[in-house]
Amino acid sequence: MNTIIIIEDDIDDQDIIRTILHEMRLENDIKFFDNGKDAFEFISKKETIPSIIISDINMPGMNGFELRDKIHEEEDLRVKCIPYLFLTNGGESRLIWQAYAKSAQGFFIKPSSLQEWKKLLYNIVDYWGSSKKPVVK
Repeated sequence: MNTIIIIEDDIDDQDIIRTILHEMRLENDIKFFDNGKDAFEFISKKETIPSIIISDINMPGMNGFELRDKIHEEEDLRVKCIPYLFLTNGGESRLIWQAYAKSAQGFFIKPSSLQEWKKLLYNIVDYWGSSKKPVVK
């Protein structure tokens, strides 16, 4: 089963995301991590088939940029063609440039209302759920 991976250290944001994704009644398995190190260990497992990674930038230990670099350095992970999206509080131009320089497929600012959260997550899941990618054997 394809897994949606959420890497977010803020418990309140995790709760919002979890609630909305649960309301969507997705068939995907959904895994939450509060740091990049644990997420990387999970993603690195051969049996893990991520359908999308949604990651904060600022987290303890390994931040979102460092995690993106680590995934991109690993051939076995790179060929999985995992869409990597940043979802963060800061929309500074330098962060956006840095994200896309690391081949991120999206950069989003955390919404301020529940309705905006729903719209954003529905759009992300719908778009990437419709996208096709190569099958890794």
